[in-house]
Amino acid sequence: MGSELRALHVQDNYGNADSHVMPMCGTTNYDDLIRGLIDSGYKGDFTFEGGNTLRRSNSWPNFRNNVKPEDKLADPPLYLQQKQIAVMYEVGVWFLESYGITVE
Repeated sequence: MGSELRALHVQDNYGNADSHVMPMCGTTNYDDLIRGLIDSGYKGDFTFEGGNTLRRSNSWPNFRNNVKPEDKLADPPLYLQQKQIAVMYEVGVWFLESYGITVE
C-alpha cells in the first residue's frame, strides 16, 4: 500500500500512548520505519508531528501542574519553539540522507 500513500505524520512516543513527541525523543525504531517506506515504494510527503515536545502550559490534554500567573517558565518562548521546529527538520533530513534519499 506504500505506493498509494501520499503523506505521513511521523511522531514518537514512549510505547504507552499517542504522545506526539518529536522523533528520537521516544522509543520508536526509525531504521525500521525508513526501511519499510523504501521497501513499499513510498513517494509521498514525510512530515513530523512533534508538537508535544516543547509545550505550552495549557496544551491539551496534559496541562502543566500548578501554573500561577506570576510563573515565568510556564510557556516556552516562540524563539525556542522555532528552534525545536528547526531541529525536527534537521532530524528528518538526517533520517532521509542516511538512507540515500535526496531532500528537496
